[in-house]
Amino acid sequence: VRSRRFPGQTTFQRPVFLPGGEAVAVVTSPQVDAHPDDEPLPEDRPQFRVHLVPVGSDAEPTELVGPRGFGSAAAVSPDGATLAVGSAGAVHLFDVRPGR
Repeated sequence: VRSRRFPGQTTFQRPVFLPGGEAVAVVTSPQVDAHPDDEPLPEDRPQFRVHLVPVGSDAEPTELVGPRGFGSAAAVSPDGATLAVGSAGAVHLFDVRPGR
């Protein structure tokens, strides 16, 4: 078993394998401490991250930075070139082709 930790990123969404299985995309968000009756607005949250973790090596993941807000569900386009991540009433599109 190989594991990868993301210090400072405490909320994780379901990993998504990129086509070909060479990398897995993991959406993370920093934990925001708030009173239960005072949920922070999306624009008050730190930026979420998308980590492209190589599956067949110990190479460092590529980190993509989203806008402020909580990153949630992710999906990959059929051609594998684009990763869509939902966040705060919007969808954010990342180019995940190798070398980009």
